[in-house]
Amino acid sequence: MASCKALNIAFAGLGAMGFGMASHLVGEGHNVTGYDVYEPSLEKFRAVGGLVSSSPKEAAKGNKYFVCMVTNSQQAESVLFDAVNGAVQALPTNSTVILCSTVPATFLKFVQQKLDDMNRSDIHLIDCPVSGGTVRAAQGKLTILAAGTEAALQQGHELLSLLSEKLFVIPGGVGTASNVKMINQLLAGIHIAAAGEAMGLAAKAGLNTQQVYDIILTAAGSSWMFENRVPHMLDNDLTPYSALDIFVKDMGIVTSSARAHGFPVPLSSVSEQLYLSASSQGFGRQDDSGIVRIFTPSTPTLVHDQSKSATVQPDVLTPSVTPLEISKVGFVGLGAMGAGMAASLVKAGFNVSGYDVYEPSIQKFVAIGGKASAAVSPAEASEGAEILVLMVQTATQADDVLFGAGAAAKALPEGSVVILNSTVSPSAVRDLSERLSSLEKNLDLIDAPVSGGVARAAKGELTIISSGNGIAFSKARPILTAMSGPAKNLHQIGGGVGAASSVKLINQLLAGVHIAAAAEAMAFGAKLGLDTANLYEIIKNAAGGSWMFENRVPAMLTGDWTPHSQLAIFVKDLGIVLDEAKRLTYSSPLTAAAHQLYLMGASNGWSKDADGGVVR
Repeated sequence: MASCKALNIAFAGLGAMGFGMASHLVGEGHNVTGYDVYEPSLEKFRAVGGLVSSSPKEAAKGNKYFVCMVTNSQQAESVLFDAVNGAVQALPTNSTVILCSTVPATFLKFVQQKLDDMNRSDIHLIDCPVSGGTVRAAQGKLTILAAGTEAALQQGHELLSLLSEKLFVIPGGVGTASNVKMINQLLAGIHIAAAGEAMGLAAKAGLNTQQVYDIILTAAGSSWMFENRVPHMLDNDLTPYSALDIFVKDMGIVTSSARAHGFPVPLSSVSEQLYLSASSQGFGRQDDSGIVRIFTPSTPTLVHDQSKSATVQPDVLTPSVTPLEISKVGFVGLGAMGAGMAASLVKAGFNVSGYDVYEPSIQKFVAIGGKASAAVSPAEASEGAEILVLMVQTATQADDVLFGAGAAAKALPEGSVVILNSTVSPSAVRDLSERLSSLEKNLDLIDAPVSGGVARAAKGELTIISSGNGIAFSKARPILTAMSGPAKNLHQIGGGVGAASSVKLINQLLAGVHIAAAAEAMAFGAKLGLDTANLYEIIKNAAGGSWMFENRVPAMLTGDWTPHSQLAIFVKDLGIVLDEAKRLTYSSPLTAAAHQLYLMGASNGWSKDADGGVVR
C-alpha cells in the first residue's frame, strides 16, 4: 500500500535486486531517481516510471533518502565519496544513507568515520543488508536487517517497511547488521557448495538424482539452499538468478573477517576455494548452482543426465502381507532412535520382541506395555519372527547380531525378512544380504536406512529410504509404514540392496556438513559479539537455514550435550562417505573438512556427547 506522502528517494545500483526494489518503490507512488553505470538498466528503469540520473551526485540532489545497492564496498565508496560525482556532496541536510549491499562490517565503520571527517555528521547512516532474491525484491517482501542509531532507524523505518516483509532491527550500531548477514552468507555459501558436492556424488554413484532430491527434501540433510538450488542443477539451468561470483565476494568477506579476528572457519575456507575454482573456469557470471560442475569435470551435466523420472513399483501399492499376518517382530537396537521406532511398532499393534546390549534400554521398552516384550538375546528376538528389524550402529554390529554371537540368522524361520535400518556402506549391506541368501532359508534383506531424529522416530514419522527384493518389500511394508507414517516419508528406490544406503550417504554428507557449518557460524557469531539467540531466530527461516541448523543450534545455545545423536555417529558416517567417494574417485572436500572437525571432537573425548557439541 502506498504511504500517504510520496518519499523522495535516490537509488544507486539497478542490478537484478536493486531494479526490483527501486521499481517497487515507484509502483508504490514514490519519487525515485535511479543511477547505474549500465545504461540499459537506466532505460529499463525509466520505462517503469522512474527518473534517471547520470551520476550519484545528480541523483542525490534534493532527495531525503539515498539507497545504495551496488555490488561491493569499492563501488559503494565510489558512489558515496568520489571527489567529482560522489553522492555525499549533494545530499540535503539530515538525509539518510541506507547501505543495502553485502559488505564487511568494517566498511560501515569507515563510512561513518568518513562522514564525520567531511563534517556530514548530520547524515543518518543505516547498515541495511537485504536478502530474499529478485522476485521478493520486486514485491517489497525482502528480509532486511537494519542497524544504526535510534534516530537513523526511526528516520528510515517507513522506507525499510516498504521494501520488507521481515524487518529485523539489530542492536549494536552500524556493522552489526552486516555481521549477521555475513553469518547468513557463510551458511548459504557452504550449503550451496555442499549441495553440489552431494548431488555430484549421487550422480557419480549412478543414483537417480531427481529421486535423491525428492527424498532429501523431507530428511535431515535438507536446507533452504538445497531446496532452492538443486532444481537448477537438475535442469542444467545456468540462468544467473544469483551469480556465482557473489559468493566469491561473500565468502571472501567471511574468511577475511575471520582472519582479522583470529578465528578458524575451515568449512568457509574450503567453500571459498571451490567458488574461486569455479569462477576461474569461467562460471562466475552464471548461476551459483553451477558450482556442481566442478565436482564432475569429465561430465559437467552429469547431475542433469542422471535426473530420470522416478517410477513407482506396482508392489508398493499392494502389499501381499497385512499387519494381522505378522505374528512377531524382532527388534535389535533400542538406542535413542531404535527405542522410538520399536515403540511405534507396538503402537501400531505389532507383537515386538526387543533386545539391546544395554539392559536398562530393554526394561524401558517393556515398560511401554502393549505387545512389547523383552528378549535375552538377538536369537531369542528372532525366533518365530517373520520380520527382524536391526537398528544397530555399525555394519560390524549388524554382522555380529546376524552371524556372530547374536546368532539371529540361524534362529530366524524360513522366509523371514531382515530390515536393516542402520547407516552402513552400500558394500557392507550387499555383503550381509548375500550371506543371508547363502543360508538357503529364503531369507531376504531390505536395505532401509532412516532419517529424521529422535522426535520423529517416537512419532513413527521417520523418512525411510528402502531398496531390495520386491516380494520382500511387500512383506515388510506394514512394518516400514508403521515407522514412517505419511506415505511421503517412505521411499522405495530401484537398484537393489545397497542403493538405499547410497542415498542415505548423500543425506549424511549433507547433514554432517550442515551441523559443522552451524557450529562454525554460531561460534563465529559469538566471537563477533552478536546475540546468538537472536542470530538463530533470524537465520533459521532465512536462506542460511537448514534442518540441522534449526534442530541442533538450540542445544548449542544452552550447552546441552545430551546425546540424542552422538558425535561418534558422524565420525563413522562421514568416514563411510569418504570411503565411498574414494572408491568412485570422487573429490569431496567439504565432507573431508567436516570429518576432521568431528575427529577433533572425538579426540577431545566428546564421542558420546551430542553431535552439536562439535561447536566447542
